[in-house]
This record gives sequence, C-alpha cells and structure tokens, in this order.
Amino acid sequence: MKNPFFFGKEVLGDAFTDRKSELKELISDIEQGLNVILYSPRRYGKTSLIKKTIGTVKNRGILTFYIDLFPMTTFNDFVKIFAEAISSLEASSNLKTFIKTLGKILPKLIPKIILRPHGDAEISFDLERLFKEKEEVLDDLLEAVPKLAKSRGKIALVVFDEFQEISKLEEADKLERIIRSHIQKHQNISYVFLGSKRHLMQGMFKDKNRPLYNCGRHFPLLKISSQDFASFIKENFFKTGIKIKEEEIEKILSITECHPYYTQLFCHILWDNCHEQRNANLKDVDSTLEQLIMEEESSFSAIWEDLSSVQRTLVKALAYDEILSLFSQVFLQKYALKSVSALQKAIKTLEKKEIIERANGHYTLSDLFFKKWINRRIGL
Repeated sequence: MKNPFFFGKEVLGDAFTDRKSELKELISDIEQGLNVILYSPRRYGKTSLIKKTIGTVKNRGILTFYIDLFPMTTFNDFVKIFAEAISSLEASSNLKTFIKTLGKILPKLIPKIILRPHGDAEISFDLERLFKEKEEVLDDLLEAVPKLAKSRGKIALVVFDEFQEISKLEEADKLERIIRSHIQKHQNISYVFLGSKRHLMQGMFKDKNRPLYNCGRHFPLLKISSQDFASFIKENFFKTGIKIKEEEIEKILSITECHPYYTQLFCHILWDNCHEQRNANLKDVDSTLEQLIMEEESSFSAIWEDLSSVQRTLVKALAYDEILSLFSQVFLQKYALKSVSALQKAIKTLEKKEIIERANGHYTLSDLFFKKWINRRIGL
C-alpha cells in the first residue's frame, strides 16, 4: 500500500493538505486580475499551493505562465527563463502556427527548433542576440502576455516563483523598474510573486523607494491550523487501515508545530513504521522522533562544529526561546554576550547559511529537527 504522506516535492492531489481558504482567495484575486505578493518561510507549501491554483484556473480557461527564478543568477538568466516560459505555451500548437505566433509576439527572438524522432519539438533561442538586446527583448516578453491574452479573449496569470532572487542581482533596480513600467499598464493580467525570504520580499514591495512598492496585495502564507492538520492526519491513517487516536495526533502536531513540510515528513515515517501492525501509539510517535534525530545526527553535528561560539550561543537561545528581543540588555546579559556587533555578525552569517530565518518579526531556526537535536543533545 502506498504511503499517503508526501514531502520534499510538490504535493498535489489527495496529498495536498487543506489550504481551501487560501486557494479560494487566490483564485478570486486572479480572476479579478489583481496582483498578489505571496511569501512564507521555506517548505510551507507555497509552490504546491500555486500549482494547485494554476491547475484550477487553467481549467477555467485562464492562460497561465509559471516562471521559476530559483536558478537565476544574472539579468540574462531572467530573460532566458522568461522567454522559455512564454514560448512553452505556443509550443503545444502545430509548428507553423507556433513560428508565426512567436514571430508576432517576440519579434526580436529567433527560435531554434529541433524536431525529435517522436515528433516533439525542442525550442531554444539565439542566446547571443537575446543577451545583446536583453532590455528590448524583455520589453517584448512583458508585452507578450497581454498580446496573447487579448488575441484569445482571455485573462492571464503570470507566476514568478522565488521572486526575491531578483534582489540579489547587480541590475536588480533596473530589472524591477522595467517590470513595474509594464505590469502597471496591464489589464486582466494577474501577477503572483512568490518568495521564501520574507524580509527580502517586503523590502522589494513595501519600501517606498523601490520600484515595485505597493504593486500588489500582500499574502503571507501561514501554517496550516492544528484542527485542519489533525483531520488530514486522521483521515490518511484511517483510509490506509492504520488506527491512530487524538492523543497521538496532538503529540505529532506538538512536535512538528504544524509546519507543513515537517508534519508530512514525520507522518510519512510514522506510517512506514506502523503500517504492518496497523496501529500508531504514543511509543511509536516517540520512537519516530528519535529516529528522525538519529538519521540527521552526523549532519547536525557537522553544522554545530562549524559554528563560532557566538553563533552557538544564538542557536541555542533560539532553540529554547524563539520570541526574543535579540539586542535587548536582558538577552545580552542572559547569554553573556558582550558585543552587539558580534551578535549582528553572527545573525548575518547564520541567515546566509540558512540556519536561521526571520519570520513574523523574530528569528527562528530554519530546520525544526535541528532545534529538536539541540534540545536533546546540546542542552541550554
């Protein structure tokens, strides 16, 4: 029997956990042509939610474009990724129609089309020309969506995933200005900007001095409620023939803190451990937690050994008390930290290494089970 809990990849179908209200809100905004800025910490299910949304609105006749900016490191990369996303919509049509349409909407791009043995077409572009005229090409790309939508009498959705990566580019300000100059004129086009770094996303969209200031509705994605997650866990254990009581479910959610990724991961392993005996009890929950920590022992130990003394102090403090005013005298005295500058340097380094992240106005450890490992192995 297949394990009903999924983690580490996009979660679709029956494995998609609730998010009914978020899905409804997103679809409503998209159908009204509104822009949305959606952000949350990593592994909260942003991509799964937006893919579910894309599938739903696509079935309602909306043109959809999904652009993943995670691999992007340069302005040129942005143009290339965007061009591939735009052209992929037309690639499903016959070759003659594809070439004709692409020529109309992207006149500066010359596609290279390679026909495969099975009849599929592989599309690439003259990168030298694309990069030489990148700003002009980007202008065409940003106008291609409304042209396609108008020609088909439809509204359109454009999703930029990991949009905060733009802020890391040398030409970030120029790129943001070009994007703003186009999307502010578009009617019946909804742009959804997804990001996993809240402080970077808010910097891009809430700073009055940035080009994209207030260009959409802010939509912070929160954890799934314990009530919804409890129902999801119970249903998936029961439908696969495994008994589990409310007490066990409450303990699971207490351990995972209703974090979408870690809850799916924990339940996946618990299900594996219990599917033969057809029953999951408190002892099984405890042993699953210990198993998870043990499996990451070498990795967590390596992370710990690489930390400076100030970094270790900060990590331990966050493992025991996340709601902290890090620069208050109370905190500095409690943890014997003499230098604010050293603490600031530690925070910057730990953020860069993605060991900590900032969410809801305070810092937290990025890996929930690293926190559990510190609680059990290191102590305060």
